[in-house]
Amino acid sequence: MTNKGLKIGSYLSYKQWLFDNIFLDLSLYHQASFKSIISSPRLASSSKAAYQFNDYLQLVFMYQNLYDYEPVVPIKPWFHRFISTLSVSF
Repeated sequence: MTNKGLKIGSYLSYKQWLFDNIFLDLSLYHQASFKSIISSPRLASSSKAAYQFNDYLQLVFMYQNLYDYEPVVPIKPWFHRFISTLSVSF
């Protein structure tokens, strides 16, 4: 049964430069309706480590996951994703 009432969302994040060229970003998310804050939440996390080569080039490694107690579409409740990218910004 889908609950279309109000939902509460929470977010906790820790971001830190380690040394001069390594960046760490850890984030946690929680979303649920007021009736089921603990019993049927949607939880997610994201972990990112990045190495800064220079002002414009960064190598990024990221892990993300999502747990949905009652997915809207027929999928498994756990979703995992690993990402590695070369980021260019100017």
